[in-house]
Amino acid sequence: MSDSPTATARNTFGRAVSRLRGIRTPQADNQLADVDPNLSADDLHILGNKINEAIDPTSSPEAARARVAEIGAAYLPLTDLGKTRFFDLLAASYGVDEDAITAALQRRSASSTDDVVLAEIDTQLRKSLEPSRVRLLRSFSGLDNGVKFLVDLRSDVRRLRSDPDGAPVAGRRIIDSELRDLLASWFDIGLLNLERITWSTSAEILERLIEYEAVHDITSWDHLKRRLAPDRRLYAFFHPAMPSEPLIFVEVALTIGIADAIEPLIDPEVEVVETADADTAIFYSISNCQTGLAGVPLGDFLIKRVVAELGREIPHIEVFSTLSPMPGFHEWIDRQIEQETLRTHEQAVIATIATTDEWWLLDDVVADAKPALTGLAARYLLSERENVDGKDRVIDSVARFHLSNGARVERLLFLANPTAIGQERGLGMMVNYRYVPNRLDQNQDAYLNRTEVVASSQVRDLLDSTDRA
Repeated sequence: MSDSPTATARNTFGRAVSRLRGIRTPQADNQLADVDPNLSADDLHILGNKINEAIDPTSSPEAARARVAEIGAAYLPLTDLGKTRFFDLLAASYGVDEDAITAALQRRSASSTDDVVLAEIDTQLRKSLEPSRVRLLRSFSGLDNGVKFLVDLRSDVRRLRSDPDGAPVAGRRIIDSELRDLLASWFDIGLLNLERITWSTSAEILERLIEYEAVHDITSWDHLKRRLAPDRRLYAFFHPAMPSEPLIFVEVALTIGIADAIEPLIDPEVEVVETADADTAIFYSISNCQTGLAGVPLGDFLIKRVVAELGREIPHIEVFSTLSPMPGFHEWIDRQIEQETLRTHEQAVIATIATTDEWWLLDDVVADAKPALTGLAARYLLSERENVDGKDRVIDSVARFHLSNGARVERLLFLANPTAIGQERGLGMMVNYRYVPNRLDQNQDAYLNRTEVVASSQVRDLLDSTDRA
């Protein structure tokens, strides 16, 4: 971004270093001060000793904290090889205390039925069932910026969960799961702050929004300023332990009527709509900022909170809708071609699209493509299913998100995003998911418990027409 006052973007590692400077300790016995970035065998042995000291229950809180700080500082400069060795050490050597579990179970089976005694044994058993590495990881939260360190640590372990050949590494995946559960307890929705971002928000946070925007790039400061204009809203969740780091944010446009194309919403030159004239709030971009919080349900609550916030701020806004991509639609169509499940006319349309430059500018191609693509899109969103964590769910990730929140599929939008990325992911198709406040719980129950996709009659008719064809 050439006109940004700080042109260089901070990566995850750089952010972690800047936030964890306070971790470094001046102690003379810090043998990890010059750790080999690949974590050599000698350094790995020293690191193991430091971990043992950090989790030793007989250590003083000050000594344990100092050791944890040394471990955190030593982790920062590691290469991916060094990080995998660190994770593999945690997985192999810092699990549960099996001897303590066996002893607690034996005490329990041999004990009387005294409730107090049983309660004491059960408490001991619960402590024994917690891997010692979890105690180590939890202790980072007591350091300055330690919560952010753990979020970035999980981002690393998720990225390195498999070996170079793509085979899953069980121990790293277990650590990923343990970190997710740990972070989920700290990032409970009741602990988060919803904040509206404006042009007067700190430059540090605004820069991060530019960096984290994952759906529609913000290419200049003027572009960002337009997205924060009076007819726009941007809300983000923050955690008290990470006050300068947005966790997830949503961008909203106040419009007259439901938007059916993305360009008017992100064009920095588009005319500002008077708030008094707007009757619709369009959610057109949701970005998760912290990959280390994947699987922690933040977005599930964000839109509902923002709907309620907008309802209080602008009571005359009655329609709440998204303008959402269909990121897996193109890939799904490619699979249908391979599996030979498309009808003859659908195959012909897709072949024409694939071999015609800027096909969306040609009236005859568009005339054939519109009914074919909208019909396929209806089938893709409403009928296609896959197993997700043992449950039958729609195959589109964005659809899963909004349907799980209680939205309904309102409209399918042909050529709503004809840009290169819109073509690559969804052949230009987008979709409106509508949030009707007094129907959210009912729609959510239909999808989550009965796998029913709630859709408008307009979309249902599209599906029915393809079934009859």
